[in-house]
Amino acid sequence: MLSDLFKKSFTVYFADTDAAQVVHHSRYIIWLEAARIDFLDYIGCSYVSLQEKKIGLMPVSIDINYHKPLLFGDRFDIHISVDSLKHTYVSIKGDVVRGTDLCCTSLVKLACVDETNWKPMRIPSYLKEAFFN
Repeated sequence: MLSDLFKKSFTVYFADTDAAQVVHHSRYIIWLEAARIDFLDYIGCSYVSLQEKKIGLMPVSIDINYHKPLLFGDRFDIHISVDSLKHTYVSIKGDVVRGTDLCCTSLVKLACVDETNWKPMRIPSYLKEAFFN
């Protein structure tokens, strides 16, 4: 792990669930993205500031494993950490935890792209340094 752990808390609302009051699998991607965006704020590199510089972090792969279901009314945390960092991409690990239960694990590979032409670019040094601090 390259960076300090970041944690964001959530609550499962009725709209997040299916007819059995179990969280629909698609909601996890939304929550994981919200936690990653807040993680960038936490390390001092908000996504808004990256976009102002025409820098994007575009998902190129998402690996999600569901271990235990979240249910309507559950409160849970997403723990975010940097799994690996290369020249043009970063892999972010996200663990969904309810109490002591690990409900879901994920690994999202994000390519750093120049938003003027949507081509891969090197991750700026200030962003790499922020991932290490």
